[in-house]
Amino acid sequence: MPGLPDPADAEFDRSYTQCVTVGDWVHLAGQVAIDEEWETVSPDFEPQVHQVYSNIEMALDAAGSSLGNIVHQTAWLTDMRYAEEFLELRAEILGDDPADRSTSSMIGTQGLARDDWLVEVEVTAIKNNGNINKTVVEVPELADPATSDGFDRSYVQCVQAGDRVYAAGQVGVDAEFDAVDSSFTSQTKQTYDNISAALAAGGASIGNMLDQTAWLTDMRNSDEFLDLRGEAMGSDLSTSTLLGCSQLAKPELSVEVESHALRDDADVEKEVVSVPGIPDPTTTQQEDQSASTRSYAQCLKAGDFVYLAGQIGVDESYNVVSHDLESQTRQVFENIETCLEHVGSGLENMYHMRGYLTDMEHTEEFLDIRREIIGDDVTSSTVVGHELAWPELLVEVEAKAYIPN
Repeated sequence: MPGLPDPADAEFDRSYTQCVTVGDWVHLAGQVAIDEEWETVSPDFEPQVHQVYSNIEMALDAAGSSLGNIVHQTAWLTDMRYAEEFLELRAEILGDDPADRSTSSMIGTQGLARDDWLVEVEVTAIKNNGNINKTVVEVPELADPATSDGFDRSYVQCVQAGDRVYAAGQVGVDAEFDAVDSSFTSQTKQTYDNISAALAAGGASIGNMLDQTAWLTDMRNSDEFLDLRGEAMGSDLSTSTLLGCSQLAKPELSVEVESHALRDDADVEKEVVSVPGIPDPTTTQQEDQSASTRSYAQCLKAGDFVYLAGQIGVDESYNVVSHDLESQTRQVFENIETCLEHVGSGLENMYHMRGYLTDMEHTEEFLDIRREIIGDDVTSSTVVGHELAWPELLVEVEAKAYIPN
């Protein structure tokens, strides 16, 4: 891809590609502030943000898309004191036309692949002249990110694209962007109320949610979060990943959840798939945790698309296979491969994955193992640092794939 660094031509083969298209969908690897020679453009935050979006624009252009057709983006900052500056710079880059904006999540990370990187942005978009149209949807019940308190946050609460509905990362705030309460319980309940409102505005419902990623600033709240999510979701399951993060956009916030769903009137249906050989979150207990609290699915289909929950290095009984990164990584990809083959897909059909490491010093080792496993079947990818659900876990991977026809 001209102008962008080639992941296979770095100091070592990074086993991913910058951009993958699946039909009219465009998925970018997490973009960072590097030039074509893998050199970081500046130690300063502002030049890094501009380089990130320059790289995004080049990748989208090569795929027949554009900044105005971004549907969702997730931004990771190594220091959330840069959060307001990031939003201001992004508003300057993307412009003030709401139709050109996307849903968004902004998360504090424990680390990126290099110590001198300050920001990374992952993007999902649609092609400019394809069969999918993007529509920004107003959500009257929620705060307007551009006008509610006089500060333009450069995103929107809901985007509809074809039969998919994307909600911005939701937090426990009211219509003025004020935290509803300092308690974790109140914030989590408000978060899911906000998700429900955003999805409903786009013609979807929590029952048709396909995936969700939740970040907690204190993982000691994880059991309570799972209980509260179970109450909000009921018997309607989606795939899920649960992570710890250093901070959210405001210090008083304790939980953020990004999600997207299938429209209720879509031509395809959401199907939760039970996969033999993979721990079943609805029946398998681990330690003293009741199975009912997990409230997620390992694998689901929506037409020809496959969504997997974040996979960890555990066996069928939720036992951690080992305390070293290599063994856990191999188990993770074994679980992913088992899920994909069960639904008629495979590792070669993955189009995007996110890798989460508890220690970014393991990045090169993780990429080496991943390259050995997936070979030439590269996919777009993001690798960031986060705390995981259990202290003994070192790696978690979310994956999305398609079923070839």
